[in-house]
Amino acid sequence: VLLKQRRGNECVSAPPSRHTVHLNAGYLSLVKLGMKMVTESDGTAGAPSLGLSALQVAGKTGTAQAGRGKQDHSWFMGYAPADTPEVAFACIVENAGHGSEYAAPIIAEWMKSYYKRRRPALLADTRIESRERDTVEKSSDTGD
Repeated sequence: VLLKQRRGNECVSAPPSRHTVHLNAGYLSLVKLGMKMVTESDGTAGAPSLGLSALQVAGKTGTAQAGRGKQDHSWFMGYAPADTPEVAFACIVENAGHGSEYAAPIIAEWMKSYYKRRRPALLADTRIESRERDTVEKSSDTGD
């Protein structure tokens, strides 16, 4: 895997670097649990329409200040599947606002595309769950 950097309009490839971080296993376990909870129904990226929980994504949303008079930046980063990671991602949308509103939906679409190629059966299950949740939400909104 190569990392790409932008220099003007040119994209330059560089080999990835590796660093070892020594963490207490208990702390790391808590961080992973928290990142899984972000994509659950009451998490910051847990909107059922995104389907990130069903896609087994762990992540963290965020908002980065852009400076006086500018709208904040939206970001979302994480990995999937949460229990056996095979892909990591990060998305930053400049001057877009909260991470849950802009960056997380972009990653949700990217993850659906990724799973469509890598694990189509999981994506099929996710579509069914999302449709069922959307139907339940619409029914409760209308009082049916």
